[in-house]
Amino acid sequence: MIESHFCNKVLYWFDKKFNASSTSYAGNKCQLLSEFTSTEPVDSTTTEPLSSTSTPPLNATSTATLSVTSTEPISSTSTEPLSSTSTAPPNVTSAAPLNLTSTEPVSSTSTEPVDSTTTEPLSSTSTPPLNATSTANTKRNFD
Repeated sequence: MIESHFCNKVLYWFDKKFNASSTSYAGNKCQLLSEFTSTEPVDSTTTEPLSSTSTPPLNATSTATLSVTSTEPISSTSTEPLSSTSTAPPNVTSAAPLNLTSTEPVSSTSTEPVDSTTTEPLSSTSTPPLNATSTANTKRNFD
């Protein structure tokens, strides 16, 4: 059930648009008496048929083929072999032999004798003689 005021407006618009009278109004209800048909039939076919093929046909293969092989083979070995030995062998010994002894002998004695005496005798007295007595008088008071 549709409210009559709204229904009447819709049907009035429909009648004006398609120049048809397809409704009757009974009380507060709006009832459709017949199916709505337009004056012009709807054509479900197009004037031009749809084509699933394109004007130039699609080519699934390309004109140029891809090559997976190279013109030069890949070599896993080098042109020059790797050498594990050097051209000159390492020299373990020196050209001049090591000399463990010195050409000059080590002397444990000195060329000059050590003098245990001094040229000046040690003096136990001082230049001014030490005085054991004092010049100042000390006074003792026994009170």
